[in-house]
Amino acid sequence: MASRAGGGDCGGGIRAIIAYARGSGPEAVLVCVNLDPFSTRDGLAIVPPALELPDAFTVQDLLTDQSFAWGTGRNYVALAPGQAHVLHVR
Repeated sequence: MASRAGGGDCGGGIRAIIAYARGSGPEAVLVCVNLDPFSTRDGLAIVPPALELPDAFTVQDLLTDQSFAWGTGRNYVALAPGQAHVLHVR
């Protein structure tokens, strides 16, 4: 999926989770949101090469202060009802 104007859809076809990227490289912010208010949803968030991130990188969730190992390509996401990740690339 291509980046559009510094942002782009990274949802990987998951209907209950939307994922979006803003910026590129070390300034990128990745957002994933579970739109289902009743069920935990999981799936893959796809980070496209157009975001100019390394093959492997660390993200920090700005909502929970948790850190996760992510990479370009497919990344597993599991979100409780209404939960979100706002991920800053480290």
